[in-house]
Amino acid sequence: MPIKPNIALAATCLCALLCASAFMACDDNDEKGSNDPIHTPDASSDSDADTQMPPDGSEPDPDAASVEWCQLMSPKSAALSVGQKLTAYAEVYVKDRTEGAGQTANGVRGQLGVVAADSVATAADWTWIEATFNPNFDDASGNHDEHMADFSASVVGEFAYAFRFQVEGGAWFYCDTDGHSASNAELGFSLEALGRLSVTQAQPASVGWCRLQNASEVIQVQQDFTAYGQVFVEGLTAGNADNARITGQLGAGPVGSSAQDWPASAWVTATHNASADLTSLGANDSEYMATLTSIPVGTYAYAFRFQVDDGSWLYCDSDGHDGTPGGFSIEKQGTLSVEAAATAQVGWCQMVGNSPTWITVMEGNERFTAYAQLYVAGITDQGFNVDSARVRGQLGYGALPDTLLDVDNWNWQWIAATHNASADPNSLSVNDSEYMATLTSISVGTYAYAFRFQVDDGAWFYCDTDGNDGAPGSLSLEKLGELIVEAP
Repeated sequence: MPIKPNIALAATCLCALLCASAFMACDDNDEKGSNDPIHTPDASSDSDADTQMPPDGSEPDPDAASVEWCQLMSPKSAALSVGQKLTAYAEVYVKDRTEGAGQTANGVRGQLGVVAADSVATAADWTWIEATFNPNFDDASGNHDEHMADFSASVVGEFAYAFRFQVEGGAWFYCDTDGHSASNAELGFSLEALGRLSVTQAQPASVGWCRLQNASEVIQVQQDFTAYGQVFVEGLTAGNADNARITGQLGAGPVGSSAQDWPASAWVTATHNASADLTSLGANDSEYMATLTSIPVGTYAYAFRFQVDDGSWLYCDSDGHDGTPGGFSIEKQGTLSVEAAATAQVGWCQMVGNSPTWITVMEGNERFTAYAQLYVAGITDQGFNVDSARVRGQLGYGALPDTLLDVDNWNWQWIAATHNASADPNSLSVNDSEYMATLTSISVGTYAYAFRFQVDDGAWFYCDTDGNDGAPGSLSLEKLGELIVEAP
C-alpha cells in the first residue's frame, strides 16, 4: 500500500471506493471512525460498503432522493506552499432539494476529499472533510446548490482532490471537474478528471523593498527626532498591514559611515504607524516610525532597516532599496543636524480672565484664582496651549511697591502656577499658553498682585493686566492687580 500523505485536514472518515477505474456510490456505515487526519477502515468493515445496498440488506428504495448530478467547479487545479489554505467549490443537483434560492437544511451533505496523486485508486488513502453550504452562491441555473470546503497541506507533493455528496445519509455520489451525471453515461466519474494540487515548500519571507521617508532634518538639542520608513514584504504588508513577523529599526551614526556597519547599540526599535498617510504609501506597503531622544549637539547620518522572522536586515536609504547589489547608498542616508538651543525667554505675558485691576474677597472665604497667558518663541508656539516643563510661572501678592526697579526683591508672597489645560480657546492665541494659580488664607488688607514667568531657570518676566512685551514702560505699577480682603 502506498504511503499516506500527512495532510493537515479536519478529516471525518473514508468511504470505501470500489475500484481503480471509477468511484461508485456506497453507504455511510464505515464513516463513524477515527478523528485522525487519515482514517483507514479496518478489516471488519462491511464487505457490502462498496455497493448501493442498504445496510439491512433490503432492496434500495427507487423513489428515495438521490444526487442526480454534481461537479467540482473550482479550482480545477491549484498550486500552494506548505501551510497555505485553499477553498474548493462544487455544485450539486438533487431533484426537489436544490431548486430555488438554495437551502441550508435540505438533507444534502457534501465532502471534499484529497489524496496523494499516486494513490488516487486506493480508497483507504483518501481523506475527507465536511463541506458547508455556500449562501453566497449565485445559481445561474436555478436548480443547483454550491458547497465549499477548506484544506491545507503540511507536506510537499502532488495531490488529487474531488467532492462527493449524499442525501439523507444515503449513497455517496462522486464529482470530478467534468461533472458526473446519474442519468448520462457520457458524464461518468473519472480519475483522470480529478482536481490537481501541487504543494511546494514555502520560501522564507524576506524584505522586498524599503525606503527612508525624511532625508534631512534640523533640530535643537533636547528635542526628540522622529523618522519614518516604508517597507514591502510580499503577502505581509498590503494596505499598511501591521505584521508581527516584521521588525523595523531606526539607527544613527557618524556622517560618512554606512548604516550597514553601525553597532546594535546604534539602533532603536520602530513601531507600525497606523496613522500613515495612505496617499503617500504604496498599496502593498506598510509604514513604521521610531524616535531618537537625548541626542547631543552634532551632525549624524541616519537610516532605517527591516527584517522578517529574524532573517537578514535590508537597509533603507531615502532613494529606496530593493536588495539589489549597490542599492543602498551612503550618500542617500538621512542627515540629522542637532543644534545648541538658543536661550529662550518670555516674549510677552498678561493677566487675563477674572484678573481685573481689583477684586474683593471676604475673610473666611479668602480664596482667589487668577490667570495669565504668555508667549515664548520655540515653546508655546509649537502647538495650541503647550505645557512645557521649561516654563515656570508664579502668582504673587504683597504691598504695592513704589517702583518697578529691583522687582525680584519685592517683599511679596509667591506661589507656583500650573498650566491651565482647560483654557478657553476663544480667548487664547494659537501661539500662547495659559497658567493659573489660587491664593488662600489671605489676611484682611489691600494688596497688589501679579504673575511672573521664567524659562529654563532664567530671569523672571513680570505680567500686568495690560500685557508686558518687554519694551520700556510696558510693565506698569498702575496695571498691577489689586486685591482687597475685608472682614466678614
